[in-house]
Amino acid sequence: MGRRVFFCFYIKGDLSRANQVRASYEAEGGLSEGFHDISVWREREKKGAADVHELIDTGIAASAVTVVLIGSETADRKYMDYEISQTLARGNGLLGIYIHDLKDAEGNTSVKGAVPAGMIAAGAPIYEWDSSKFSAWVEAAAKHAGK
Repeated sequence: MGRRVFFCFYIKGDLSRANQVRASYEAEGGLSEGFHDISVWREREKKGAADVHELIDTGIAASAVTVVLIGSETADRKYMDYEISQTLARGNGLLGIYIHDLKDAEGNTSVKGAVPAGMIAAGAPIYEWDSSKFSAWVEAAAKHAGK
């Protein structure tokens, strides 16, 4: 069985790409966290940052590795810095995957986005999406974090 992974991504622009990564990982026996219907995020955001932080904290606490799915707008997401800082504070593994070359629901790819600053500061590995290597990258991140 694979590690439990918390996925961070730009839900509005990259949900279909993120779903492809999640489905590939789950097909290999991995478990995922951080996937919520957009309505869940909107409801939490209406209640305030503390509610969003609680949603994020719950997902990170239930996982061993955080995977940041890097699309064109990921680095500028409102809660990205919080997700990365909480991942590091908990001692979870961290890695990034570029997903701009995956097609969205309309069949379009995207432009390559910037790596979030917190990932650079943490020295987290960043990869181009490759379904045949993803599970190994997750396992390596978990082991690097002592999980």
